[in-house]
Amino acid sequence: MIARLSACLVPLVLIAACARVEPVSPPSSRLVPEWIVGDGGRVPRHVEAPLYRGGLADGGTLYDTALQVSCAVVATADGKLRCIPDEVERLEFGDAACTRPIVSSMSTAAPAPYALEYAPCGGVAHVFAVGAPIGPGPAYARQPTECVPSYPEDLKVPRYALEEIPLEQFAAVTEETTPSPNRLQARDWVTEDGLRVRIGAKDTALGVACSATWEPLSRESVCLPSRGSTVDSSYFGDAACTRPVLDVRETTCPAASLRPVVRYTPSGTDACDPYHYAPRTAASAPAATEYRVDPLGDGCEVVAPLHPAPSYEIGPAVPLAALTTRLDGPESARLRPYVTDDGHGLTLPTGRFRDTAAGFDCIPYPDYKPGSGDRLSTIPLICMPPDFGWRPEELFTDAACTQPIELAGERSCGPARRAVFQITGSQVAIRPLGAPFTGPLYRVEAKRGCVRADREGSPALAPLRVGPPERTLPLAPLTVSR
Repeated sequence: MIARLSACLVPLVLIAACARVEPVSPPSSRLVPEWIVGDGGRVPRHVEAPLYRGGLADGGTLYDTALQVSCAVVATADGKLRCIPDEVERLEFGDAACTRPIVSSMSTAAPAPYALEYAPCGGVAHVFAVGAPIGPGPAYARQPTECVPSYPEDLKVPRYALEEIPLEQFAAVTEETTPSPNRLQARDWVTEDGLRVRIGAKDTALGVACSATWEPLSRESVCLPSRGSTVDSSYFGDAACTRPVLDVRETTCPAASLRPVVRYTPSGTDACDPYHYAPRTAASAPAATEYRVDPLGDGCEVVAPLHPAPSYEIGPAVPLAALTTRLDGPESARLRPYVTDDGHGLTLPTGRFRDTAAGFDCIPYPDYKPGSGDRLSTIPLICMPPDFGWRPEELFTDAACTQPIELAGERSCGPARRAVFQITGSQVAIRPLGAPFTGPLYRVEAKRGCVRADREGSPALAPLRVGPPERTLPLAPLTVSR
């Protein structure tokens, strides 16, 4: 699920005056930063894996000038961080024993140039180059305990040969943290040939990597613990559901559950309060009784442990490190990058723009169009709202379902909305919100016809009427530069 720092569009001699960190990328560096560029500035692509690129890593992408591909910095089976091509096909097999790697494709477009095989507990174990077609035939997928057909076994699909590439051929990256007396310490990717790029920080209070973004519930600007270091827990060791525990269920990869930070919501928490984050501490004996917040109310209910798994104690909740934000770039620009600062001179990169013409924050997203193909590297980018905008629901005000009405739910947190943004293709319509609607609502069901639509949420948060578009404009285009 975004926000990082833009860079200054000026010569290097003026960088110091911009009060932010530009990557050091010597001419001989094999890996170079990629940038997402709008009319008001640019944001680094390496700070967070975009939603549409498969989530190969916590961080985002660099560009491998030797292979001429974008690559994601990921853990590999040789114990290193390497920049692995991020436009890949799903690995399959050409035999029912899952011993002969291939890729298959039902698309008319050429497959991506690489395929990956992951280690059982994460990390890239093998990288393959996609080669020539080998003729149609069956394809199989490896499951944890069996090899199963990817398609009906009588379907012959186009298949391609694979050739393994040694991991050593992909550029290695190290992660360095700069010591500091402050809570947040700068975290960089570094290569042997001189590249250094700022990717975020280390939160010394929680002991994990974090990135500048917005907290999911409160929408405050914070340094959020990375996905790879955080695990959710809904279990508690007390009948008031205030003291969380991490109950490690049976798994072949216990490290996946034993992440250092636990995210939880204790009983009695206001719906607008941010999640609680706390460091995991020592293990204890299996909990005799575990509890969880009753999903149907505010109480706390007993949960019978599924098996005698150890329960890990959770330390006190630690508030996330707050950041300040401002908009960079010319005031006249439509897309202005966000800049964040910890208050002690540490500037952290973000990957988010403000669309000043439309009135929302936005992130890069592919502008799919007929004929654009399946290769993400060939599809242009637009700046899309992170929630992808408002979508109308087919609702009616009468029991015959003949009088339609367009409504938008009021948010229980944050300032009241003035308008919603309806995305259609590459266009956004700004539609104002009107008075609350408190009458009965109906919807059409395939089997029962016109039925009463049940309301969800608080009665005080009645849905608001959605008016006709005030204006419609195209979503702002983005480009990639290196």
